[in-house]
Amino acid sequence: MSIFNTLEENVHAVVVMHEPDIEALHDCLNSLVKQCAQVFVVDNGSSNIADINLCIHDSMRLVRLNDNFGIGLAQNLGIQLALKDGAEYILLSDQDTAYPLNYVADMVACLEKLKNNCKIAAVCPNFFDVNRSELCPMIVDVGPFGNKLKTATSGLYKVCFANASGMLIPADAFSGIGLMRGDLFIDCVDTEWCLRANKLGYAIYCNCDVQITHSLGDKAVSVLGRTITQRSPIRHYYMTRNSFYLALHSQHLFLNQRFYFIILALKRVFAHSLLSALRLEILQNGLIGMWHGIICKLGKHE
Repeated sequence: MSIFNTLEENVHAVVVMHEPDIEALHDCLNSLVKQCAQVFVVDNGSSNIADINLCIHDSMRLVRLNDNFGIGLAQNLGIQLALKDGAEYILLSDQDTAYPLNYVADMVACLEKLKNNCKIAAVCPNFFDVNRSELCPMIVDVGPFGNKLKTATSGLYKVCFANASGMLIPADAFSGIGLMRGDLFIDCVDTEWCLRANKLGYAIYCNCDVQITHSLGDKAVSVLGRTITQRSPIRHYYMTRNSFYLALHSQHLFLNQRFYFIILALKRVFAHSLLSALRLEILQNGLIGMWHGIICKLGKHE
C-alpha cells in the first residue's frame, strides 16, 4: 500500500460536529481533506467557533447552524449539498474520527466490488473502541434475546446495521432509501437508516480489512466480568425513546427486531440505572424516553 493518501475525486465527506474537541477535530478534518474531493462540515450550534475556524481548510465548506438540531438533520444538510455538488459517494463522519492513509480509496474499491453482486446501501469499517480498548463486534443479525455478533480482523461481512462514522454510501442509494430521520435527533439515526435499507432489499457490509478508532459512549466500566458502556442521562433518554419508537411504530422492522429493541430499551432504563452513579437521573430520563417513544413524541427533548 502507498504511504501517500489517494485523493478520490468522486467522494464527498460530511462531518457533523457539536462542541468538538479541537485537537480531535483537527486530526479528523486533516485526514479527510487529503482523501476526499470535498469536505462539508456541519456545525450544530457549537460555542467554540473561533477554535473551530482554525481547523477549517480553505477548500472545505462550513455550514453553521444557530442551535443544536440533532445529527440526522445536520447529516441531511451535508448529504444534500454533496448530492447537489455531484458526489458519487458520500462518506459520513463524526467529529473525532481520524482516518488512516488510503482509507477512502480502500473503501471505494470495496464498495465497487460489492456493487457487482448486490444492491448495496453502504460499506462500513471495523471499529476499535477506545473506551473498551477492544475491537467492536459486528452485528450480523438481531433476535428478541440479543445480537448475533462476530469479531474479525479481515474479510467482508454482511451486517444488520452499523455506526455512521466512516460509512461510505453510494449517492444513488439515497434515492431508493431516503435521507436520515432528523426527528430522531440523536441515537438510532444510523440504525434506523440501515434497517430501512435492509427492508428495502439493500445490503450493508463491514470491511474488516479497514479499521478506525472510535469512542462509544462516555466511558466503560467492568461489572461482574462484563464491560458496560456508560452514557449521560440525556443520551439514555434518546436511546430509550428512539428504541421504543422504532419497535412500536417503524414500518421497516421485522417482528424479531421489534422485540430486540424493546428488550434493549428496558435494559438501558433499568440495568444501566442500577450500575451508574447517576442512577436516579438515568432512570427518570429512561422512563420519560420510554413514554415519549410510545406516544411518538420525537425531536429535541427540551
